[in-house]
Amino acid sequence: MSFIERIARKSLDTLDNVRSSAKSFRGSKSTDLKKEKCDLEFDVCCNGHTFKFLNTQPESDNKYAKTSFVVEGYIYKAGTFESYGSDNGVKTNGDPEFENLLIGKWTSKGWYINKGRKTKSGAYVDSTHTYDLTEGNSLKKILTSNGKELIDMNTPFSRILSAGQGGFSRIRGGNVIQTTVGKNNTLNYNYTFKFNFR
Repeated sequence: MSFIERIARKSLDTLDNVRSSAKSFRGSKSTDLKKEKCDLEFDVCCNGHTFKFLNTQPESDNKYAKTSFVVEGYIYKAGTFESYGSDNGVKTNGDPEFENLLIGKWTSKGWYINKGRKTKSGAYVDSTHTYDLTEGNSLKKILTSNGKELIDMNTPFSRILSAGQGGFSRIRGGNVIQTTVGKNNTLNYNYTFKFNFR
């Protein structure tokens, strides 16, 4: 085989490899957020008894649209809903159902957007979350995130991790993967959260 023929053959082999790589790339799936590795994860149960609203429209059939709110919930160890059911976590009177698995307190404040609770799919809330994982009188361990929330069940979405305090003070940002996994005894949602620190 002449020198020119060897060069031509090498070029054809390279082109075949490029085509093969491109085909493989086009056929690959996007990252599955549910399986994404994380630095911290836990479950949260929203306690409907703690909901407070501002500027509701009592005469409207969609009285929570564009309404500001604040609500609290229980933070449980990761895997609690997987072990005990995604519709559990709070008793009908608002007390925590699994006190031995409690690790903190969750607070959400913000406002309803689009059609509020009547939204069928997509974003329905724009909120700020505070995750307080402080144990007793020890150093505070608080994280904060911001972003829109989807009303869709079992559909993970990303929020911005905006701040850390106390034991989390070295964290300068990142993101939080939130997934709505069920509805509890207070007719409000249960979530899983996965944190990726920066």
